[in-house]
Amino acid sequence: MIVLVRSLVAPLALAAFLPLSAWGAPDPEQPTPQRAYCRLIKECQIPDKTAACTEALSAPNGVDHDQLYCGWVHGFARRGIYPSSLESREMWQFMGSKYHVMYVVADTVPMAAPALDLLMRNIPLAAKLINSYRGTAYTAEYPNLQDSLFFHGSNGKSLQGQARQLWIREDHRERVFWGQGRVQVLSWKLVGNVIIEFRSWPPAGSSANRTCYSIRFTMFPANSMINAVMNMGMFRSVAIGKIQEILADILQASQAYAAGKPPTAPVKYTPAETQILREFERLYKADSAH
Repeated sequence: MIVLVRSLVAPLALAAFLPLSAWGAPDPEQPTPQRAYCRLIKECQIPDKTAACTEALSAPNGVDHDQLYCGWVHGFARRGIYPSSLESREMWQFMGSKYHVMYVVADTVPMAAPALDLLMRNIPLAAKLINSYRGTAYTAEYPNLQDSLFFHGSNGKSLQGQARQLWIREDHRERVFWGQGRVQVLSWKLVGNVIIEFRSWPPAGSSANRTCYSIRFTMFPANSMINAVMNMGMFRSVAIGKIQEILADILQASQAYAAGKPPTAPVKYTPAETQILREFERLYKADSAH
């Protein structure tokens, strides 16, 4: 099926754990986390917000970052994402490591941004919705109910992990997540870290019920062998296929619900979740009527 049935909610809600940096012994040339961070910000000319980088820690460490990579790194600084927390500090240290692999998924979905955003802000509910219509076994939860920026999740098969939203643009058109988890792709079982950057925008014209989006997944392989595997065309194709499968599940489930179709499996929603679903249906139908 043409990947028109993707959803931009899924990778953030349930697939933040997709192709991850691989488990394995790191190359001897891999710098320590602090040296990786200090050399990165020196090469890319970014202020050290930790005040912990000395000349020795910032010295050449065998890792060179070109202008294109530094441009990508500067994007986080422009958003105000500095190593001010445990999660963001860990992310910056990995960005300074020797290897990185990027996958990008982009498309247009037949749903307006407000309806999608509502699901993105209610991740466990999105998992329930998928299961009720697709016969799947997704799970998602907020370990701390007072902290909806951090969640655990699984697709019930080969993906599981956790992620934290580090930043969101005021209009909710962009988000940045830092996640950890494990995945099986073909015969490889991988575990590690991923940065997810989500961006959406309205399509050209006046269509109110469509949204364009792109999602960039950046992983940090521990060694040259895993780096080569993750860059293989077959591996990349299968990994992106896993993303597309989840995208299809969430979009088809949400469309079925909004159309009033009965679920294929029983599910119980809390009163609060029922209210959110009614608001989603209202937003979905209002946008579709334009």
